[in-house]
Amino acid sequence: MRHNIQFPIYIILAFMLFTIIGTQSHELGHIAAARYLGYETTLSYGSMTSSSEESRELSKLTKEKWEARKANIEFEKEARYTELQAKVLPERLWITLGGPLQTMLTGTLALLILSFWQQRDSSKLLFWILVLTTLFWVREPFNLVTGLFSEFVLGNKPSGDEIILAYRLVLPKWSIAISLGILGFLICTYTIFKFVPRERLFSFLLGGLIGGILGFFFWFHFL
Repeated sequence: MRHNIQFPIYIILAFMLFTIIGTQSHELGHIAAARYLGYETTLSYGSMTSSSEESRELSKLTKEKWEARKANIEFEKEARYTELQAKVLPERLWITLGGPLQTMLTGTLALLILSFWQQRDSSKLLFWILVLTTLFWVREPFNLVTGLFSEFVLGNKPSGDEIILAYRLVLPKWSIAISLGILGFLICTYTIFKFVPRERLFSFLLGGLIGGILGFFFWFHFL
């Protein structure tokens, strides 16, 4: 009985920890792409910023172009503006892609290790680390649900990575979010029901729900 009571507590703490790890590693994916492209970066608790000399110049010219159009006068730096767009916009695309790519690749690698681990043992710490790492994929259905709720219930404009990627790739707004959301849901469902021992399934699901929510609010609203 004591073991059954303690296990949900351990899994709650584990989900809280992996919520923080998943968030920070996701942002580090953005940063890795930005650093590779020569950008200056700053890491925050749930976001990152990046800039380069050329991206700052493009932002300045974009403002000047908007002001010229508003004043109905000629914008004299169109050639430089076009040149910077051709360079900076693809870089911004890769920086945006870096976060989701890191999350999905890490989760997929953990799933592959779990699948081909011939002596898989749920009593080992490594087993649970791999399960929780595979569940990094939960970010995609989470982003989809919260994005849809934000737009269609709260009336806010969604701004997640998947929405930004669709915009920059000139795709329907929800195309990437829906595709990755469904894929993430299938991967997480498969992982939970395939690898988590049946006798621990309820505790795992309950602890995961509580731990994920607590981890989110603990990291984003307290720390």
